[in-house]
Amino acid sequence: MKKCLLFLLFFTTKIAFSQLHESFSDGNFTVHPTWSGSNAGNDFIIVSEQLRSNSTITNSSFYLSTTSSLANDCFWEFWCNLKFNTSGPNTVDIYLVSDHADLKSDSLNGYFIRLGSANDEISLYKRSGNAATSEKIIDGVNGILNHSNNTLKVRVTRSGNMFTLERDVTGTGTSFFKEGETLDTSFRTSSHFGILVQQSTTSFIQKHFFDDFRIQPLVADTTPPKLASVNAIDSMTIEAAFDEDVDSMTAKNPANYMLNPSAGPATIKTTSRPNIYQLQVAESLQTGQYLLSVSGIKDLNGNIISIENTAAFNFVKPYTAKKNDVVINEIFADPNPQIDLPSVEFIELWNTTDQPLKLEGWTYSDTTSTYTFSADSIRANGYIILCAKADTAEFKKFGYVIGVAPWPSLNNSGDKLTLRNRQGTIISQVSYADTWYKNNVKKSGGWTLERIDPLSVCEGSAAWEASHDTTGGTPGKVNSAYQKNYDQLPFTADSLRRMADTTLIVYLNKPVGRSSVSADKFSLSPPAGIISVSAVSEDLKQVSLTFSKTFFPGGSYSLTIQQLTDCSGNPVTHPPLSFSTPALPPPPPVRTDTATVYITEIFADPSPEVGLPPAEFLEIYNPGKDTIDLEGWTLSDPSSKGTLKKASILPDEYLILCPVADTAQYKPFGRTLGLSPWPSLNNLSDQIVLKSFTNRTVDSVAYADTWYKNNVKKPGGWTLERIDPLSVCEGSAAWEASHDTTGGTPGKVNSAYQKNYDQLPFTAD
Repeated sequence: MKKCLLFLLFFTTKIAFSQLHESFSDGNFTVHPTWSGSNAGNDFIIVSEQLRSNSTITNSSFYLSTTSSLANDCFWEFWCNLKFNTSGPNTVDIYLVSDHADLKSDSLNGYFIRLGSANDEISLYKRSGNAATSEKIIDGVNGILNHSNNTLKVRVTRSGNMFTLERDVTGTGTSFFKEGETLDTSFRTSSHFGILVQQSTTSFIQKHFFDDFRIQPLVADTTPPKLASVNAIDSMTIEAAFDEDVDSMTAKNPANYMLNPSAGPATIKTTSRPNIYQLQVAESLQTGQYLLSVSGIKDLNGNIISIENTAAFNFVKPYTAKKNDVVINEIFADPNPQIDLPSVEFIELWNTTDQPLKLEGWTYSDTTSTYTFSADSIRANGYIILCAKADTAEFKKFGYVIGVAPWPSLNNSGDKLTLRNRQGTIISQVSYADTWYKNNVKKSGGWTLERIDPLSVCEGSAAWEASHDTTGGTPGKVNSAYQKNYDQLPFTADSLRRMADTTLIVYLNKPVGRSSVSADKFSLSPPAGIISVSAVSEDLKQVSLTFSKTFFPGGSYSLTIQQLTDCSGNPVTHPPLSFSTPALPPPPPVRTDTATVYITEIFADPSPEVGLPPAEFLEIYNPGKDTIDLEGWTLSDPSSKGTLKKASILPDEYLILCPVADTAQYKPFGRTLGLSPWPSLNNLSDQIVLKSFTNRTVDSVAYADTWYKNNVKKPGGWTLERIDPLSVCEGSAAWEASHDTTGGTPGKVNSAYQKNYDQLPFTAD
């Protein structure tokens, strides 16, 4: 008896280890199972839980293989995405059966699928020794891979010695097409399975993606199908789901279904899933319980369903949608540059109710085109992704997708989108603009616009912002920007900033109701003359106030706000906000040639605009106790030099230097001095020298764009900031890109500043 148990254990263990299911979800291909290949396996890497080619050598071939002993009465299946048009010198060979781990061996025997060739086909080959003598034994349809982006699933079945080759160009595994069959007995054993890639030019490098490799023995199916579930989609549609794919001829026969109580004769319709069918009844369902009985239906292997397969379901008359029951919840108008989402447009709909809603006859449109929904529905509290019909496969992994044709193309800068029910009533409407991103980096592309709270009464810019998700958006799930009960959040004035001798900015935690903003809502003590509202920011979270009188030196002020309301009507609540002004005028400047002044911030590349004015500037800093006379000092690079005139810098002060024409743009940030000529700052690198009136070099910086240490900020819109002017560190070690969300900190302490930087402990974190 023990011997029998040991044999059974050995046999089942051999079966388990001869199978393969590799999805790369563990992030590697070094264990479970172990793969090996050319260049010590470095010709492939894992990207987003998919295997991707990584060789950068042109006119080359490279491989990756793993042990596999299955060769008979089994099937092989895999998913791949070739982001190029195949050709003779650019192919992929998937070795199903091989007697060598080295797929480039001249003595290899086995079978392989070739993706590509001059005919852009998917074919099965037999190889006996040298690859040049390989024989095509199943010739696939020409032109299948004649596209710039090919996503597909391939399956080969060997039953006895009969090979069957199938492919699904949707990549979903639900629409297989038989390429052909052939009988071959040449090789009945195997030791390895693997991938051999042939690439020619740089246009094909790192564009091969693979996933979901499966090798499993064939198991005879003798189990009949079962009715798994039944539910009512709407008052005229019942959806029946079986526990496996079923034969469509028997499943579409109305005589095989019986509904109790009856709702009249039914018409049976197929769906995109071969195990789910819909019954279109003649009479509207009424609220109550129903029982569906099914008979006579076969699975794909001919097994007939058992008698009395029944399932009960309850039905409640459908809810009639009203405005904002379904909302346009996310908009992906500008997919480029790609962050991590598919580089194609989409919008997301969200059913905000606890009722399933039928969308048949509803329309989605922009100002130029309209799409009408067919027999579609959206589940209670469910999401639907809408995209162009050709892009449907790109979004299926995110959730339920509807392909739209014609697709109302989304304008990057703004568009008007409308969702109407079948009666033409507007259910949701959005007239978005690219200013709604409230972030100039995300505005340039790759990020979605997300609704903050679909139940909020706030509209327009106040109701939307750029996605916070690191992938660029959240299709098919809760928005990263979502804030439940947004209207009920307290409305507060968090802080204020004195921008000039007559100007304040008040910072709010939520968008203000624009109609509630007026000068009489603000009160300053002691008074500084008449108050006027000079600006409200695009995100409605900042209000600029201008006073008719200058704030007096050494003053302490308190600002009170009353009756100001947010976009949902909540009144502002806050303690009075206070600020003070300098007590004494600065001391007279000292003209000395021993002063220490540092260059602390460089804005060489103002484009694209993040938040700062679109003009270059430099910032210098006086760490001493004296006001320094800068008359006659110069600022230069190798090509030009500007002279500082009638200028001084206070103790512990930051002075902004910029072209004369741009001084007005920087004055709100602090003391500003215009130079002419201005030593134009090169984006990539430059040598900036600050000299005293005696031509002594006071500070010099030879910066480079590698100092940003951030590839997102390096292309422009962000300043370089000195970490600690008093540090002995120099060059790249002493500088980095600004952390401030506006792109820089002209006229104030750097966001990158670290006091006593040289004294910080040095650790390997």
